[in-house]
Amino acid sequence: MIYSDLITEKNILLGLDTFDSESTLGALADGLVECSPELKGRRDEVFDALREREERGSTGQQGVAIPHVQLSGLSKTAIVIGVNSAGVDLDRKSTRLNSSHVVSSYAVICLKKKKR
Repeated sequence: MIYSDLITEKNILLGLDTFDSESTLGALADGLVECSPELKGRRDEVFDALREREERGSTGQQGVAIPHVQLSGLSKTAIVIGVNSAGVDLDRKSTRLNSSHVVSSYAVICLKKKKR
């Protein structure tokens, strides 16, 4: 799989005006549902999976977060990229650190689940 083949203008959300991780993940879930026909009607499932992933440990490092989840029913990987120039203050309680950090770019990847 070549990730650059999955990225189009439709997958890039410039100018996100979200203010925290919750609203940012919501906007990214909306973007994934919009750009992937297989995710139509699954916004809540996508959002819940992304939130659960971030609760296990932040994927944010050096100004970029890359939450990634596996979802059933996808024939190919779906990607959305969001940019918030003001940055998003991420709560790091889930990683047991007593600090927060700011992330200005997100790349979200939904991987198809492997068949067992």
